[in-house]
Amino acid sequence: MLKQLAVATSLVLLLLPVAVHAESFTSDKYGFSADFPVSPTVSEPKGSEIDNEGNFIATMVMFSAHEPGTTSALVTVDSYAVSKKLNIAATLKAMRNDFIRGMEAKIVSSDPGTRDGHQALFFTYDTRDHSAAGSGIVIIISRKKPRTYLVVNMHTPAASAEQIVAADAFLASFHIK
Repeated sequence: MLKQLAVATSLVLLLLPVAVHAESFTSDKYGFSADFPVSPTVSEPKGSEIDNEGNFIATMVMFSAHEPGTTSALVTVDSYAVSKKLNIAATLKAMRNDFIRGMEAKIVSSDPGTRDGHQALFFTYDTRDHSAAGSGIVIIISRKKPRTYLVVNMHTPAASAEQIVAADAFLASFHIK
């Protein structure tokens, strides 16, 4: 009886929320907030898309947080400096596919939706060698000068349950301002 009670108690404890440490981060300039698992670093902005004349028409900046060997959280923001009409569905899929290709991964699931009123594509992935897996969201702010967001988390088999919960909480915490 005591053994059964101990097992039942253990199962209930597994269902309780895990305390998650997060570094709240807001970027007024790039229009988002998120709770990164650890303090993020911010890259220097760099040109990310070129027009027919070779001029940069968009700038990309990356916000990343890594716990070496276990988890990563990443936000890339592409901001257009010129008017551009994006094919939203095609752009969402292309951004997801570029990320998947770069990770040498496969898509596990992919569903369209919205985040904070903006069109989005939610996906999960697993690398082909199973060395990492995670989730992501691609979001497009459709306006005269559009902005796109790629928000992803990643965890390795070495990540603890708490680290995986923190990575998932990061994705859920991401909001457009």
